[in-house]
Amino acid sequence: VSAWKTLPNRETIDVFRQRKIFLHKKTISYLSIKVKEAGFSIIPLELYFSGSLIKLRVGLAKGRKSYEKKQVLKERTMEKEAKIAMKKFL
Repeated sequence: VSAWKTLPNRETIDVFRQRKIFLHKKTISYLSIKVKEAGFSIIPLELYFSGSLIKLRVGLAKGRKSYEKKQVLKERTMEKEAKIAMKKFL
């Protein structure tokens, strides 16, 4: 999070400092176990202000396999070609 532009002592603030994670220990251990063992990733879902705090809602997501990625790409190209054909037809 960068410093506000209107602060008088903007140069003295370290914007790359470590920040505290306000989570329960059980939640932190659960997330770390899932990331290490099961191959999940922690994905930021929402970033919002709550008073003077900035809050981040996170979620666990599992990546696609290579064959799933190929299938999704095929579906996208087919949909794209169908839209182009419909535009030409109309």
